Amino acid sequence: MSLKERLPSFRKCFCHVDFHRKEKMNERKSDSAYVELFGCVYLGTSGHFYHILLDKLCKGKKDSTTVTKKVVVDQLTASPSNNLMFMLYYGFVIEEMSNQELIQAGNKTMDETDQAIEHSKKVANQTVEVRTQIAAKLKGQTDQMALILNKLDTIQFSIKKASQLVKEIGHQVMFQKEDVTVSCSCLRSEQYGLLCRHIFHALRFSDVLEFPKQYILRRWSREVVPNVINRPMVGVNGVPDSDFQVDAVVRVIIFSAEYVVNKLVKDMEKLCSFRDHLKEYMSTVDAT
Repeated sequence: MSLKERLPSFRKCFCHVDFHRKEKMNERKSDSAYVELFGCVYLGTSGHFYHILLDKLCKGKKDSTTVTKKVVVDQLTASPSNNLMFMLYYGFVIEEMSNQELIQAGNKTMDETDQAIEHSKKVANQTVEVRTQIAAKLKGQTDQMALILNKLDTIQFSIKKASQLVKEIGHQVMFQKEDVTVSCSCLRSEQYGLLCRHIFHALRFSDVLEFPKQYILRRWSREVVPNVINRPMVGVNGVPDSDFQVDAVVRVIIFSAEYVVNKLVKDMEKLCSFRDHLKEYMSTVDAT
């Protein structure tokens, strides 16, 4: 039977024969020879590629010698039907190679995706751990900042700032529950008329929800400028230009009175003396 007559059976054998099953090769010895021949031809006419494919097909066989390979190569190059076989099955071989490359590329992409997901998971876990540690440290510092000592109706706060590089800086805050008065050793309230942050910490720990009224200065309220200044004034002794002079004097008087009150707010005796002095002067003005 010629090569052309065996071509259909060779095509069937090429598609279904398992190269690793020796019993199948032994049953159809002639067809297996054609399979080997085709496998050598599919790489072209170069002797180098013939020998490479022969090594693959003849792997583990006793007749895989240099002499056998040379004989097969000579037969392939001498047969004119090999080109027809190459044209028929070259597409199948290329498709198989392409499928293998796609599978390998897909596996590589999946591996890279899995590695990226694993890396993102590790970064997220590390971020959560760092935030947890920061929250724990902040809670520990907050616990150290305020030490509450109850003494009847008076609460003493010892506020400290702990640091490894700086020595401890402590401030004493005294809080009276009865009249809601508070003072701090930093003396910021006495210097600037504003409560310091140490006092606000003490008020927060004492569950004081409303700001003490005695610490709300008049300059913070809407009535900081008297209505009499906002109203247009009538000229003194018929001189309209004196309105500006009167306004300036009134502002100085109001500022001076508020300044004295803020300074004497901690000294009740002096504050009452200033009040009595103003009342006495008011009586003198009314009598004239």
